[in-house]
Amino acid sequence: MNYLKLIVRTPRSLVVEAEAGSIRVLTETGHVGIRSKMEAVVLTVESGLMVVHRQDSVLFVGTAGGLLTCDGVVATLLTPLAVAAKDQETVMQEIQQQLSQPKSELEVRATINNIQSCMLAEITDERRRRSNSPEARS
Repeated sequence: MNYLKLIVRTPRSLVVEAEAGSIRVLTETGHVGIRSKMEAVVLTVESGLMVVHRQDSVLFVGTAGGLLTCDGVVATLLTPLAVAAKDQETVMQEIQQQLSQPKSELEVRATINNIQSCMLAEITDERRRRSNSPEARS
């Protein structure tokens, strides 16, 4: 089986760095599966539970949403808040604890959401420019 390197980062820490056989994330349009050797993708991930299937176990990652990029080798999720555990109950407890932190954490989350929106708009514009360029047509 081919594995994908998964990295989950918050502004304050590296939450996950692991090999994964497959990953399931929640997006606005539903769940999306991520696997090694897939075509490059950029996704806006919704708040919720990411399920990471590893060689011999499952890892659950609760996130406040974020931006996920994957090139088929490495999948990186940038999120304002993330907690990882081997069971869903532990994830929920840790998320509740982190959400009870001071208001500044919520401000960081709002700022990152704005940055993500801007980045996605820029990526989309750049792809349109490239597809409309004379080099792309030849």
